[in-house]
Formats: sequence, C-alpha cells, structure tokens
Amino acid sequence: DRLEESDIVTFLACQTRLMCLDIDGIPWASLPVCQKIAELSPTLTVLHVDGASMDDECLEFLCCCANLTELHISFCELFTDSGLCCLQSLDHLSSVCLRKGVEFSSVGFIRLFEAWQLGDPSRMVYLNLTECPQVDDRTVSVIAAICSNLEELHVAWCWEITDVGLSSIIQSMRDLRYLNVCGLRQIVGLPLKDIPSKQLHLRMLDCTQCHCVTDSILYELASAIPQLTVINYYNERVEGQLRNI
Repeated sequence: DRLEESDIVTFLACQTRLMCLDIDGIPWASLPVCQKIAELSPTLTVLHVDGASMDDECLEFLCCCANLTELHISFCELFTDSGLCCLQSLDHLSSVCLRKGVEFSSVGFIRLFEAWQLGDPSRMVYLNLTECPQVDDRTVSVIAAICSNLEELHVAWCWEITDVGLSSIIQSMRDLRYLNVCGLRQIVGLPLKDIPSKQLHLRMLDCTQCHCVTDSILYELASAIPQLTVINYYNERVEGQLRNI
C-alpha cells in the first residue's frame, strides 16, 4: 500500500526525540509534513526529503531545524532563491544535497555560501548540486574558496561550468576524494592534468557524458594515479598503464 502524506504526519506527531528522518522517494510530501518536521527541530540532525511537492514556504519550515548537520533534498524544482536565503540560518551543516534546483541562480548560491562563510565552512565535507543549471564558473570558484575542505563534490549536469570553474575546484579543494563532473559539456579537461600534483586524496573522477574531454587526458591521468578510478564518456573505467617511478 502507498504511504500517504497523512500517514507521515501521523508518524511524526508521535515522535519526540527523532534525530534522523529519511523520506526521500516520497514525492507527495508537502507543507503539512514540513510543518510537522519543524516541530522536531530540537533533536533532528539528519534530514533527507523529496522536494517534488515542496516550495519556498516548505523550506522555511524545514529550516526551523537549526541543529541539522545533514540536509539532502532531491527534486528542488519549485524552490527559488528565497528558499536559499532560508538556508543561510543553517550553519552547522556538513553534508548538503540540493538536486535539480532549476530556479536557483548563481547569485543565490553565492550569497548562501558567503553567509555560511561567517560560520565554520570547514565542516562541510559533502556537496551535491547535480542538475542545478545556473551553477557556473563564478559559483564554483566561490564555493571552492569557502568550502576548501570538501571531500565529495557533485556538479553533474551543471552545464555552465567550463574549464575555468573546473580549475578552481582542482586548485582549491585539496581534500577531495570524489569528484563528479558528469555531463559538463563545456569542459575540455586541461585542468585535469593538475590532479596528480594538486589532488593527493582523489579516488574517483566521473567524466561520464563529458564529450569534449579527450580519452588521452583521462588515460594519462589513470596512468599517473593507479589508485584513482577514472570514468570516461561511456561510463567505463579508464585503464591506465602502470608507470615505473
């Protein structure tokens, strides 16, 4: 049987010290659910939701949970920069996912991260902005400077990012373990040549559907760092040649 929104509201009404809530994959959760989640604000630290039926008013209620350290929202299509402004108050976050935020602007993201800079951005280790089409070179350069301790970054299908933005990521984020640039149609990939000297901890690079990145660049990278998993345009692992150093 399908879990209805009323069922979620009833469940949440019975909770008093809930610390973690994952209702991602339930796209009909909307304002009544968000209002109940806000009532859990003193104890809730981890929240995963499907934002398909949520708007900025819903996000305002979610942001009442001031102790959140992890906030993941998929399908942010109905959110705007006003919603990003609400997020500025959440200054304990270490893990953030805002997928498919088609109405989020570059300026909105920059203001958000500049606001977080006033707190302790060094705690941020995971960021997923997949399918946020207005994330561009300026956006990622600001994020790279502020959140230099990120260990995992997803900017897949952020089509406005070029090699300029990619270079900012590689030069500034020295703790990356996982970098997903899937679908970045404007990158040629020249900054990837700096990975062996700048990215000592990187273990996964996903270049699926990056049609301007040549196989030779990925092959050289896989050869230089055997422990790095490099994924090419066809979502296949690139096997490099082991070098004698």
